[in-house]
Amino acid sequence: MQELVEKRAELRKAFDRVMPDIQEFNNVYVGAGVMKLLKKILKYKMKYVRYLLARFGIYRSDVKVELFWGPTIKLPIHDAEVMPVFILKALPSSEYKLTRYLINSLQPNDVFYDVGANYGLYSGLAGEIISSGEIHAFEPNPEIFKYLIGGLGSKYKKISCVKKALSNQVDKLTFYVKRNSSGGSTLNGEVASTLKSNFDAINVPCITLDSYIKNHRLPTFMKLDVEGAEHFVIEGATELFKRTKPVISLEVWGAETGDRFSRKASEMLIKLGYAPHRINDNGELNEIESIDSMNLASNEVENVIFKAK
Repeated sequence: MQELVEKRAELRKAFDRVMPDIQEFNNVYVGAGVMKLLKKILKYKMKYVRYLLARFGIYRSDVKVELFWGPTIKLPIHDAEVMPVFILKALPSSEYKLTRYLINSLQPNDVFYDVGANYGLYSGLAGEIISSGEIHAFEPNPEIFKYLIGGLGSKYKKISCVKKALSNQVDKLTFYVKRNSSGGSTLNGEVASTLKSNFDAINVPCITLDSYIKNHRLPTFMKLDVEGAEHFVIEGATELFKRTKPVISLEVWGAETGDRFSRKASEMLIKLGYAPHRINDNGELNEIESIDSMNLASNEVENVIFKAK
């Protein structure tokens, strides 16, 4: 118990050191326009210049990215998801509340399912706390998976990397890979057509949670962040929810986009006996009636914790 208390304190202290930079980045430097661009170049100098060169295809090398809790991994700098981590040592402001919540709440014996793991940053953070439990990181994008399994997946023995998408069927399905921004990739073709970004369509193997748990331990915590395809994952977990009710972190989008793609997953969980909770700045939970009460703007994204009533 004392070891866990000390580990949480160590992680909080490390995260507190980068929090001012995360807040400054969000308040001052996020956004389009020439002035914002110049401010970022002046502030972050060669780190941001390397990112710009990579986005224009001039510089495509991997960079060493140090994470706030210690490990250093190699990631592709041309990916917009990597840039804030490269600069800040952590995920951007939309993720800091979930980061605090996980530091406060994960237990050594948890079975953590990271659904939409990307480069595995949440899996790696979970690996700092989970010792007797397990971590399962699901990432279907073959290019991103190489970095996951060669990076944090190799640093933490508890992480099992799964090169498959979770959905509502066991099959090969079309996966829409967002160019130069891996975190926006999705199984939901309606999302891809609505957002009107540059996507490349590839086929990836898909499984259901029900098929996966036949040979693996049931999750105690699931992070669901699959860009508008969360309801597919829930539809494929009928047997799982009969047997257990893991804590679930669900990414919720604001405004009309949220109405179209976040509401369905949220309502499904509520029907399954879950209550939504908003995470405050300290990583603590406040129960809410529904995601509507959050009044998120169109450009806002927030992670909501669903716990069984």
